[in-house]
Amino acid sequence: MNAQNAYIIKQYVSNLDNDLVLALVSVKSATYTVEIMGEELTEFLSEAEAIRYAELMLKNFYVNK
Repeated sequence: MNAQNAYIIKQYVSNLDNDLVLALVSVKSATYTVEIMGEELTEFLSEAEAIRYAELMLKNFYVNK
């Protein structure tokens, strides 16, 4: 993600390594973006939707591993 013009709303980090960002929710030009494990980018129209999606994806990741 191009962090130059985006504002980070919420960042989820690993319990074992605070430098490891698991998920990131940011906003740019009224579009909320979720990045999971640095790979998956999904856009939402509201902050609440973006945060719910990020938390659900992280929950699914840990349940399936």
